[in-house]
Amino acid sequence: MACVLEEEDVFAATPTKPQTDDDDDDEPAPTTERVDVVIVGAGLSGLWCATQLRERGYDVVLLEARDRVGGRVLTTAEGADLGGSWAWGEDKVKALGAATCAESVPQRCEAQDEIPCGPGATRWRGGYGPLASKLASTLDVRLDHKVATIRREAPDTTEETNDDEVVVTRGFYRVDDTIQCRAVVVAAPPCVVVDDVAIEPPLSEERKTKMRATATWCGDWVKVAATFSEPFWRKANASGVVCTKGPLQVWWEACSPETDGATVLVGLGVGVDIDVKNLRRVVVDALGPPFGAKAVEAHLVSVECKAWMTDDLTYRAGTERDYGHELLKAPHDGRVFFAGTETAPAHGHVYGALFAGERAALQVRVALQPCPPPGGERESLG
Repeated sequence: MACVLEEEDVFAATPTKPQTDDDDDDEPAPTTERVDVVIVGAGLSGLWCATQLRERGYDVVLLEARDRVGGRVLTTAEGADLGGSWAWGEDKVKALGAATCAESVPQRCEAQDEIPCGPGATRWRGGYGPLASKLASTLDVRLDHKVATIRREAPDTTEETNDDEVVVTRGFYRVDDTIQCRAVVVAAPPCVVVDDVAIEPPLSEERKTKMRATATWCGDWVKVAATFSEPFWRKANASGVVCTKGPLQVWWEACSPETDGATVLVGLGVGVDIDVKNLRRVVVDALGPPFGAKAVEAHLVSVECKAWMTDDLTYRAGTERDYGHELLKAPHDGRVFFAGTETAPAHGHVYGALFAGERAALQVRVALQPCPPPGGERESLG
């Protein structure tokens, strides 16, 4: 029995929105763009997924609500990370570095230092932000596009002809009335997606409940990057790692003059508010006791802050961290897939984002090849 795939006829014949008598005659009829895959979200997970698919020849568009790529990867001009920051030698993170020609450097700390990354961590020279930008530079990314709807317009159909052939006609989805595609990958925090994007056929109530309850990794963080004229703390043989009182509990050297050409300490707070209008005072109050207020004030050049709890595209009031749960990662309706670090069993982190992006890319490839080539075998998820 032969298997024949017919996809262009139904895809090309799908009508766009018709023009009515009430429409302005001078305005052209709206058109519908058609691609293989739409990825919702251009954070590292979405970008990595798109990269894998593009390498296999798929036509992919990424729709990003922000005015930048990277998602929870955000880096200052000096190279200090205000989101994801470190790596621990994971294979997929190494692959990201190789794909973007990035250089890793050791995180400066002493054995006794209390730093969130623990000993042996590395960071990227210039931060994670340039890695995201490098990936995006080879992809079709549409910024400032917040997706509102994902709906199935035509399901797959299968029929057997008189010649004993099975003819498979692929269905498609429509994203925001502007793009038709054969598969969708949602690469955004589950607790944000569940209420911001209308998906048809709808997700189950059990799945929606799980998504709403899931806390976004790093969603309750606040990071402050303080740039100094020089690493003056080294004169006292200090590494720059220090625990402090107040909204920011721990600081470390996020940029060093030897590797980055700048001196930046980053402070981290979890689940706290911060006075963003008086950031210099926040820095002096925190670092004054261990380093001396006069020295901090004399060498402090500038301060930047990212409070992820105030970012509506990142934070919602979820509390569960059951990352990688089946209800977060399972495909929906056969052609809607989910990426993002919360869908991977990796406790968050960049590794989880890359892991989920690769998994979603493989799921798409399998879903879009219902028939093997002559003499070949269908690709396996295993």
